[in-house]
Amino acid sequence: MIWYTFCYIVYYKDMYCSTCKTTENLCPSPYARYKTKSYYICRGCNTRNQRAKRARYKALVYDHYGRKCNCCGETEILFLSVDHVNNDGNTHKHRSGQRVLGAALYGQIVSSGYPDSYQILCMNCNYGKHKNSGVCPHEANGL
Repeated sequence: MIWYTFCYIVYYKDMYCSTCKTTENLCPSPYARYKTKSYYICRGCNTRNQRAKRARYKALVYDHYGRKCNCCGETEILFLSVDHVNNDGNTHKHRSGQRVLGAALYGQIVSSGYPDSYQILCMNCNYGKHKNSGVCPHEANGL
């Protein structure tokens, strides 16, 4: 059974998860240099690690750009999103041609040194900017 593109679930008696010590649903750790019993990770621990990594990247990006909407000042984290300042989000793509979204976008922002071409907007301002030819309705109405 294939799990993602790098992981085959294996069941060996001498192999165990390096985090929780379970012997079920093991796969080679993507960070392992040598495939020994201490470099395997179970599916549950890998999922927790990936979620934590995504949360760290998101926190780094939001902390750098400010944890509020650049237009209206909204501070509720659940309403905030990353926006391309120059409305050129469709040009940022992987080599495969797919758009860079979510965790991949946060990772790209962190690795590229927090470029000025991104900002934090709330979803209302981001969607309003999309529907209003690149200008937030708050700015268009002078609010």
